[in-house]
Amino acid sequence: MQPDSSLYHLLFNNFFMNIIRFSLLLSQLIAFNESPAQDTIHWSPSHKLKWEDFKGKPDTTSEYRAITVADIECILSYNVYSFSVKVSCTFDRRKSWTNSNDSLGLAHEQGHFDIAEIFARKLRKAFKEYIFNPKTIEADYNRIFTRIKADRKAFNALYDKETNFSRNRQKQLYWSNRIRVELKKLEAYRE
Repeated sequence: MQPDSSLYHLLFNNFFMNIIRFSLLLSQLIAFNESPAQDTIHWSPSHKLKWEDFKGKPDTTSEYRAITVADIECILSYNVYSFSVKVSCTFDRRKSWTNSNDSLGLAHEQGHFDIAEIFARKLRKAFKEYIFNPKTIEADYNRIFTRIKADRKAFNALYDKETNFSRNRQKQLYWSNRIRVELKKLEAYRE
């Protein structure tokens, strides 16, 4: 007995259309999942920022030629027996902006991203040295995080002041080297 040819074509076409729908859905899911990754750069010694990474809209009223938004994300999990902390350093492409294209300015902005990594490492170090107390972990975590956040803010302010936001070439070169040395000293706490 031969299968009904119209039924055969209908089943074949439905099967084929479902494959196409699945492929389109899969490609949309992949595109959706890639979006956040495209907007975030995780700090890496092999990746140096490029002006093309600065996707934010420049603030035309700002006195600055560029802004780097580098975040330290810290996730604490614990129970009565132990704790763990995941610390990462990221660059937000959507919020970082520039209206410059000079290489010294880019080196200055890379410095801010590297400074964020320095303090991410200091945070990892502080938690590695932390003596766990389940009764005070949340307060201890907040105290450590707040202290390191304040230290980072002060370090960034000194960096901007001494380099005059990269306008002082000699100081910018000095600070670029100082930042490299700090990263090297904390190499054991790299993610």
